[in-house]
Amino acid sequence: MKVKQGTTVYHRILGKGMVIGVQYRRDNSLYMCYFPQSKGHEFITHKQLIAGDYDITLKKPLRSNKGRGESLEDILGGLLRGS
Repeated sequence: MKVKQGTTVYHRILGKGMVIGVQYRRDNSLYMCYFPQSKGHEFITHKQLIAGDYDITLKKPLRSNKGRGESLEDILGGLLRGS
């Protein structure tokens, strides 16, 4: 995929953002990404972005299970009972 200025990216914590700057290099371009929710910037290389192993990816991350499942009391009770 060709990544250019304005390409949508996703951060695991900061949410949806976009590429706002590109420094083209022969082997591995550098991208500056802006995330409006945190009003912050992050940098990532082309190889890292394509691999998807880092905090910033091209694909929307899967939803976490926050707020679902057992409560803290249930978890601690299970640990104390040994189950």
